[in-house]
Amino acid sequence: MKKHNIRTFGLCILILYVISFALSGCSENETTYELLHDKSEISNVYLVPADNIDSQKVTCDINDADVIEITDIDKFLSELNKLVFYKHVFGDPETVSSDRAVYILYSNGDREFIHHLTQNCIKNGELICRRLICWKVSFDKFIGICTEISEK
Repeated sequence: MKKHNIRTFGLCILILYVISFALSGCSENETTYELLHDKSEISNVYLVPADNIDSQKVTCDINDADVIEITDIDKFLSELNKLVFYKHVFGDPETVSSDRAVYILYSNGDREFIHHLTQNCIKNGELICRRLICWKVSFDKFIGICTEISEK
């Protein structure tokens, strides 16, 4: 009877390990977000509805009524640097269909889209897909702070 219990316990541990590994998709490597370019090259930063962005072309209608321009770039960058991202190891990142995201335009025409599930950039005409994930609660708090600083 004891041998049966040990095998059952071992099998349960193995199953739990496989399930947790399959569901995680992230490594434990914490990182901060690195912008595509230096702060001095940022021309505009916007909070936009995430579903308003064409993630393949990294374009957005900034004339949309729900778009908010962030004017305090230093405060924005300070808050962005507080976010913790994790490297997405395997599988495709989730599709973005709702929530708010950050849309950054650079003086040289490059642009960047930052969402808690995915980040895409256009650098020198080429699409760059970053594989980082941030906790939604943390990202939503960041978006809330950005909304507050843009209204002041």
